[in-house]
Amino acid sequence: MAGRAAARRAQLFVLTLFAAFTILAIAYNSDYTHLAITAPVWLLVVADTLESVFRRVESRGRAFRHAGALACVALLATLAVRMYRNPDSRRQFFPYPHETRFGRVDFMDEDEIAVVDMLTRLLDESPSKAMFAFPAHASLYLLVGGVNATPYQLLLENYSSPDHWTKTIDILEREKVPFVVMTRIFVNVKVDPLALYLADHYERIKVPRKKPIAVYFLYRRKPDAATDPLVPREISRSGLPSDEEHLLAEDPPGDRQAQIEPHQGGRLRQRALRRVG
Repeated sequence: MAGRAAARRAQLFVLTLFAAFTILAIAYNSDYTHLAITAPVWLLVVADTLESVFRRVESRGRAFRHAGALACVALLATLAVRMYRNPDSRRQFFPYPHETRFGRVDFMDEDEIAVVDMLTRLLDESPSKAMFAFPAHASLYLLVGGVNATPYQLLLENYSSPDHWTKTIDILEREKVPFVVMTRIFVNVKVDPLALYLADHYERIKVPRKKPIAVYFLYRRKPDAATDPLVPREISRSGLPSDEEHLLAEDPPGDRQAQIEPHQGGRLRQRALRRVG
């Protein structure tokens, strides 16, 4: 018995240690998705602990004999109620149903619907279905019938490697990818290499919105002549070419004092590559 107890303690110690490391592994972003991935590990520790507790409780007398079974029934009832209410809560979270190239999809806000409709129309009129969404919007390709021109679904500063940034910019330049969508709230346009590249080689398409600050920026590639460094562009008071002022105009209030270095006709692609090199 002593040997079996020692072996059980050793197993429980290893399992607890493993569960602790799985929790630490998702500490950087402990959302429902990451918790669901790691749950099978640490729930084993929780279940084993509860079993030990109820075994001790039930051993105290006949009155406590069914404590574990009653707790199990209460837990299952709670889960059943939660599952019954879950569809309604999700519908409240995504209250805007809309038809897309992928089919009927419920959206969180109407501004995203406007971007989806606009980009779908532009891709229908374009000979190429190539596009790119960053830092991350993998579902957008399905919603609009587009094709990711790059190998990357996620491109984040201080997360993606410099090689990913360089390859993405090279692909946009070489393939002349016609459309790019940027989720603005996750991008610092003053230093983001791809945002700097877009400012020089793409023009922003104004999409109707209901929110005071745009979340999604839709870009269309400029004609080649527009990015020729020999073609002068009007410089505004902000120090930016006039067609790039929206980078300052729609920044969140905390960023309004930040300045972008005037490039005086230089190419932002060179600056962008230097930043990630």
